[in-house]
Amino acid sequence: MRSSILLFLFILFSSCCATNTQEQNKSVRERSASIDYREDFLGEEIHETLGEMTGMFPMPFTVYSYRADYHLIAFFDGHDTYESVEAFIFDGPRGESGDREFRAILTRHDNTQVDYLSPGIMASFRRDPGNRNTFETKGTFEYSKNKKDARLQFFLEDGNEISLIYLGQQRPDGQYGGMTDVGLHSPEGGLPLFYREQSSVSGKGSYVRIGTTRYPVPVDREISHPPFFTAYSAFLSLGYHSLILPSFGVTPLGYLIDGQISQGPTLSTGRGDSRGIRSLLSRAPDRSSGAVAKMIWDPPLPDLETLEVGSRYELRFGLDFPQSAIVDVYGDVEIRRPEASLVILDLRPGFPSWAVGLRNIRYSMVNIEGTWFVEAVSGSGLGQDGTR
Repeated sequence: MRSSILLFLFILFSSCCATNTQEQNKSVRERSASIDYREDFLGEEIHETLGEMTGMFPMPFTVYSYRADYHLIAFFDGHDTYESVEAFIFDGPRGESGDREFRAILTRHDNTQVDYLSPGIMASFRRDPGNRNTFETKGTFEYSKNKKDARLQFFLEDGNEISLIYLGQQRPDGQYGGMTDVGLHSPEGGLPLFYREQSSVSGKGSYVRIGTTRYPVPVDREISHPPFFTAYSAFLSLGYHSLILPSFGVTPLGYLIDGQISQGPTLSTGRGDSRGIRSLLSRAPDRSSGAVAKMIWDPPLPDLETLEVGSRYELRFGLDFPQSAIVDVYGDVEIRRPEASLVILDLRPGFPSWAVGLRNIRYSMVNIEGTWFVEAVSGSGLGQDGTR
């Protein structure tokens, strides 16, 4: 009898999880995939083969892309300031101590964030913009021999050590990969996109320790199915791809020169024709395996410096990770030149739903004494009616 009951519960749980996985687009943390996906949003021309571009095209977008070998995140209860800790961990090359390099992020209750970077990647990420504090730190990451558990430790700016002890329910699996729902973390920081190759969810017993105080990882009620399956709000991923369109202050306008532009650690290559830029391939630094993500425009992004005064253009854009079977993010672009010295470009995501209305970005190009500068501001409702 007991064997029959256990078999029944296993089948029921498997069916429940399979249904939930399908509805959530095979993603542990993507909880907003219910919005209808439009396969025809971008035109068929995006699949055409284009040659390398020549000449100079203004490029208001700053793009950061990289691939971490591991990503570990945990939400925790009870701390006065922080609600989650996460880290992007890189296998190599190792630092002088032989430890893996990493970028850790602590998120406060007000959704603002602070970065902690290991010495070997401090220079690479120093230009990562946004209104946030960044500190250099030392720490370690260990991935257990059972391929389920992990441990992260590093030092905070105040001298306290923080530890994340992750006890996984299973090994990371490709069926739980996909886009990550970033929620409202760092809402003014731009449009951050993350794609997981493999992921797992925490079981009971994971925790975060700051100094001498231990903070529990709570039950994740959105993906749990008690009494058959209880998940906790910590996740481990293998192969974690990042494509970030950050907000930033006034800076000289960048240019795509003969199809190439270098922005910090990211090298991007443009493709297009005489009408403008059709796509931009972003290559991550060598440290993170040279991952590639793509930004697409339909119709092509025009030369923004040569637009007629009073003109207005509407485009569509897409952001795509090559490991995914779909264009992962898409939306509308509106371009206006209200006066000779000002060009405004509003980027408004339409999919997935967690980005709709909350991760809009406005790029403002201003010509000052013959030199173009650009500023990027992001936030909720920005550009919805051409204002703000």
